Amino acid sequence: MYELANIDIFVNIIRKLSQVNRITDILITSLVYFIFTFCIEYLTKGRSIGKYITGTKVICIDGTEPTMKDYFIRNISRIVPFDALSF
Repeated sequence: MYELANIDIFVNIIRKLSQVNRITDILITSLVYFIFTFCIEYLTKGRSIGKYITGTKVICIDGTEPTMKDYFIRNISRIVPFDALSF
């Protein structure tokens, strides 16, 4: 990005992120992941990139479109490592 845009902010952000401890890294990564997945699902009305490929869509149990609160709860629950807990 630095060579394309010639903006130092990208380099400075990467340098600062490379110096954080593990817990801070996990928190920042989780926050960025949550914001990304929430925005993708909310702005595309329940269709992420994978859902476009498979032809699926997020809906509520009664068949209606989820609300912003539903998308929020759905995406915040992804932060819990269920795979590690259930393994």
